[in-house]
Amino acid sequence: EWDCPDFGLRLARLQNLNILGPVGLIARLSDTVGDALKALRDSMIIHSNGFTTSLDEGNIKTGVPASTTYSPKPGSDAGRQMIELAVGISMNILAMTSGMQTFKPVRVGFQHSEPLDTAPAKRFFGAPVRYNELSNSLYFDPAILRLPTAIRDTAYAPLIRAYFDQLKPQMEDDIVNVTRRLI
Repeated sequence: EWDCPDFGLRLARLQNLNILGPVGLIARLSDTVGDALKALRDSMIIHSNGFTTSLDEGNIKTGVPASTTYSPKPGSDAGRQMIELAVGISMNILAMTSGMQTFKPVRVGFQHSEPLDTAPAKRFFGAPVRYNELSNSLYFDPAILRLPTAIRDTAYAPLIRAYFDQLKPQMEDDIVNVTRRLI
């Protein structure tokens, strides 16, 4: 309706780790960027059960890049805009946790077909963008995973851990059980 084919990427420019609310706080308890991404991956179900994220640590010695992948669950109706938004936010989270002001991925891959205009994605990511790929992934230098977390702050650690401990039983339930309990 807005005739804005790059809306997801425009919105991604404004969002980072803070969009995850309490789940985003878990990254602040981690020592390294890799630990922060793993903690986020493992806690993302609290934020939304409509997608999963994964992390491949790559291999520094062989030059295989690390990657973070966004996978919408079947039936979630995540379209191109939502997928590009999520991968864009992933890039911003990597920049924020690593403290790199000008974070640039090695490349980006999307499962959806190539849009008519690919320039906005190339500008946003500053890297090659490929379409019709097997996954929605952001590829980057695996050395970044070993960097200390630039946003580390353990002041709220007891509150954050208590919050997650309280939610853990709900995370293990399926949607039917959660709905029954709410009703």
